Amino acid sequence: MKNMTLQVRNLSKALCALLLLVGTPFATTVHAWTVTWLGFEDTELKTVENVQTGDNVNDQTPTPPKVDCYQFISWNGSADYVTSDLVIRAVYEQYKYILSIDPEPEMLNGTIVAEDPFAFDINNQIANIPCGTTVTVRAVPQQGYKLSKWYQNGVELNTTATTIEITLDESTVLEGNIAIRATFEQDTETAIDNTDSQKSKVGSRKMIDNGQLFLIRDGKAYSITGAEVR
Repeated sequence: MKNMTLQVRNLSKALCALLLLVGTPFATTVHAWTVTWLGFEDTELKTVENVQTGDNVNDQTPTPPKVDCYQFISWNGSADYVTSDLVIRAVYEQYKYILSIDPEPEMLNGTIVAEDPFAFDINNQIANIPCGTTVTVRAVPQQGYKLSKWYQNGVELNTTATTIEITLDESTVLEGNIAIRATFEQDTETAIDNTDSQKSKVGSRKMIDNGQLFLIRDGKAYSITGAEVR
């Protein structure tokens, strides 16, 4: 009888231990994640810590900063269901511009060239110029002419320098691209009397008739290229 009582007690203890084990929830590992947003050139904008698995923290996304010469496109990731540490980067794209020679009105008595490393293509354009780039252009007048005026997008520039620099950025490119044009006029100061280089030029003079420059010598009129006209 005594042995039976002992066995019952041992069985009761075993059952209690089993019930205690079954009734105790299994231990779980709680993760706390970190979400970081990076801006232009990986500048840290914001970090959110202690994010639980499955949390949506997209509402914590910072406003991407404005960057000169660059346009914000998108974020390269999302924090709508977090299951690990996240680094989300802002994607930017650099503005590109076109510099062209304005076709209207037709440019006469000269042309425009771009200095290295740029060159106008067959359509008189330089495409895909990165924002912030400075392009040097030069007016090249025909013989007997000189630069009169520069125009940029139809507006006269306050310079008569033969070579100018054009910086294409957000402050100067208001309409997306830039079109330039140059006008030329006859150079009465430096015109060369080349009617006959072997003869004396005593008595030759310059004359403008209907806006055209002529050289008068020995009673004859010559164009600035030396051709007799009358």
